[in-house]
Amino acid sequence: MSRLALGDPDRIVPTPPVRPWLRPGQVADLVRDRLSYRSAPLGLVRTATRERLGAELVEGLPVGDDVPYVTRLWAETRVVVDRSGPAYLVGEDATDRVTLEPRPVATELAFVEHLVGSRWFLAYPDRVRAAVATKLLRIHVFGAVLHRPDPLWWTAQERTDLAGVVRSVLAVAHTAADPLSLADHDLLEACLDPSTPAERLGALARARRRHGRPRTLLPRHPSLVLHPEAPGPFMTASLAACGLRGRRGAAS
Repeated sequence: MSRLALGDPDRIVPTPPVRPWLRPGQVADLVRDRLSYRSAPLGLVRTATRERLGAELVEGLPVGDDVPYVTRLWAETRVVVDRSGPAYLVGEDATDRVTLEPRPVATELAFVEHLVGSRWFLAYPDRVRAAVATKLLRIHVFGAVLHRPDPLWWTAQERTDLAGVVRSVLAVAHTAADPLSLADHDLLEACLDPSTPAERLGALARARRRHGRPRTLLPRHPSLVLHPEAPGPFMTASLAACGLRGRRGAAS
């Protein structure tokens, strides 16, 4: 797995936020190295590996069709992360970005329901399901709320659909929310309760991004302060991924 950069080699995309001390050539661990945060299937993949796994982009999904695909790659193959070599340059010349177009929550997060309902995903160990599910909540569910700041957008149906997606995720990974910050839990509870005013839903989505404040730094369960998905270790690894500027490295 090589690094990614947007448009310019110095604009490093800090995914996945691997352990800062991961050595070159060392096999990465999906949980400890947070591999599920790399959703982009960019790079070289052996055809034989893809066929063996049955890993394919999901037809019919306007968003997230690549997430189940890469989840299988990271969970079921040997992954070596190039932390310091040249980055895989991602172009930014597209005139339309399908992922950013507003659409109903049920449509935008359909890939989440597909992923957590897949037989192969349900067969993963608890720790793997939880790691992937934490990322789904933190990035995709919370992101869907943040990018819909107008309270009028949140109809009763949209709130019901949002709550349904969150319940589906937690049903297959009961501990997924445990290492999240206090601010994350504030938003999570609002997502699960359609009666929470839409104005408050939006305010909580913004509040969880005020990094550095106590509620964004502390996990709800103090015993999980060193968990890979807890705010401290996660932010530290993300900053380290942004800061690496190596010239050499081996892609996997």
